[in-house]
Amino acid sequence: MNLLFSVYVLLLFFLLTPGVFLKLPSNGSKYTVTAVHGLLFAGILAITGHYVWKFSSGRFEGARGNPGPAKKKKTQQKAKPFKKKTKGKGGQSGN
Repeated sequence: MNLLFSVYVLLLFFLLTPGVFLKLPSNGSKYTVTAVHGLLFAGILAITGHYVWKFSSGRFEGARGNPGPAKKKKTQQKAKPFKKKTKGKGGQSGN
């Protein structure tokens, strides 16, 4: 797993823990607050996770670092030598 993506998930989880950054709903029960924060975490991760993963893998447009696996270049096939067609026994005679 990607280290930067793991740090992102850890930081997002910590920030969305009830009472750390915010508490929604403010007068809800313990289970309601936990459920809302869990859904909020899942929603934000689902929306932003793909972009963070691509960025941290170096496959994001304009990102620095490892560009990912190299693409294979198409090699040109060598041209076959031209062979002159010779007339055999059934052809025209030169005399």
